[in-house]
Amino acid sequence: MSNSFHAMTEKKFLFLNRFSCFFIKIVILVLACYIANAHAQVPQRVDKSVWANIIKLQGIATEPGLHSPALYIFFDPNCPYCAKLWSSKVGSRSVSDLPAVWIPVAYLDKSSSGKAVTLLRGARKDWLAANFSGFDYERRSGAILPSAPNSTEQRTLNRALAVWENLGAGSPLMVWRATDGKIFSFIGLPREERLKELLSDVAPSRLENYKQ
Repeated sequence: MSNSFHAMTEKKFLFLNRFSCFFIKIVILVLACYIANAHAQVPQRVDKSVWANIIKLQGIATEPGLHSPALYIFFDPNCPYCAKLWSSKVGSRSVSDLPAVWIPVAYLDKSSSGKAVTLLRGARKDWLAANFSGFDYERRSGAILPSAPNSTEQRTLNRALAVWENLGAGSPLMVWRATDGKIFSFIGLPREERLKELLSDVAPSRLENYKQ
């Protein structure tokens, strides 16, 4: 056989080999996306040791005197799905009116850290509401103005980020204690009927002036 035939055969082999590798990578990526989506749509059990770390994190409570909430929501101030969750309905109530602590994590944009710090410094529900009600969906930007974090505030954000990453690293990310004491998490923005179903078994929260 001629050298040109060998060269052509080798080129075809290389092409087929590269195409096969590319095809395999696409299949793996599609499967990974499918699995991740399926995982996100099903509540995940959370170990009580992780819950113990969550309740130590700094966040913004939706009610004054909220001492031991059964619901925590991780969010990025620049997350449009978090803004939509804030105004979503659970039966006759908005998610924003549920007794919960919203914990900021900063990962979507360079301004996320500064906005998270502003919200933590204020620790006020109305500031959180302002960030979401004035959300710019075109620019994917929360309305609150950023502040420069000091070293202590940066450590606070880092601790929240580490716990959030351990839970799956998506936003919004809800974690709640059910009435039977089990802990669950859910990533993403579910439809309102699904949201009501998910949160229907959240245990009562505790206020400082109320004994369960």
